[in-house]
Amino acid sequence: MTNKSFSRALDWRSSLVSNERKTMLVMITFIVIYCFIGLLLDVYVHGVLQEEKTSSFYDILCSLLTLKLTPVFTIATLIVAVIAI
Repeated sequence: MTNKSFSRALDWRSSLVSNERKTMLVMITFIVIYCFIGLLLDVYVHGVLQEEKTSSFYDILCSLLTLKLTPVFTIATLIVAVIAI
């Protein structure tokens, strides 16, 4: 065993910190993807299924982001993502 590989083996604390950071990044990315899917579902439901022909995609999206419309699917997918983790 060389000194270089021996010192790497002793540096397990920095490895743990690095792994925790990467794990958090993966979990946050997972939740963001689920929220984005929920937001797309909300836009589809409010725009297409409820036949609000006067509202554009941008208007519906702004209404959902400012909570003028309740983002039901976004909240539901957020709950599913948190439980799935």
